[in-house]
Order: sequence, then structure tokens, then C-alpha cells
Amino acid sequence: MYEDKNQWARFIYSVFNAIVVYYLVQPAQIEQFSRWANGLNSGAWIPLTQLTFYIVSIGLIFPKSKRLEILHPDGRTTSDFKQLVIGMFISAAAWFMSLL
Repeated sequence: MYEDKNQWARFIYSVFNAIVVYYLVQPAQIEQFSRWANGLNSGAWIPLTQLTFYIVSIGLIFPKSKRLEILHPDGRTTSDFKQLVIGMFISAAAWFMSLL
């Protein structure tokens, strides 16, 4: 399947984020989100945005190849590495929103 530990780490982190999303879409959690949003006089956009960020980061972080190649032979950055970096930034934003 995957040939290096970096890809396995990406896979495990993606699965972890998928488990977080699973718990965030449970009915009791959605009810708690709505009470929290009403208490802050904010809309439901914060929890929904956080959930969207998690879902997008899962798709970007999930490994697409057997090995993580950072550079092409001609010196350009590979698209898989770019997706990993962007996915990690989006995931960090979702985790930061958990602190709100």
C-alpha cells in the first residue's frame, strides 16, 4: 500500500479527522452547537465552517501516492506535497476554531 512512514502518518491523521467529523455530526453535538451559538449571539456559521474545514482538510491530507515526493526531478514542488501543506493549514484553522 504505502511505502513510507510519512504517507502512513497522513493516512492516520486523515482517519483521526474523519472520526472527529463523525462525532461532530451526532445529533447531541449539533444540539450543543446550536445552544452554544445562541449563547454567543452568533449564527450557526462557526460550527458549520469548522466542520467544512475538517472535511476539506481530510480530502487534501489523505495520501494519493505510495511515497511522498517533495520535489520533481526538475526542481518543482509536487502537487501532492502542496495539497498536504494546504490541508494542514486548513486543519489547523479548524482546530483553532475549536478554541472559540
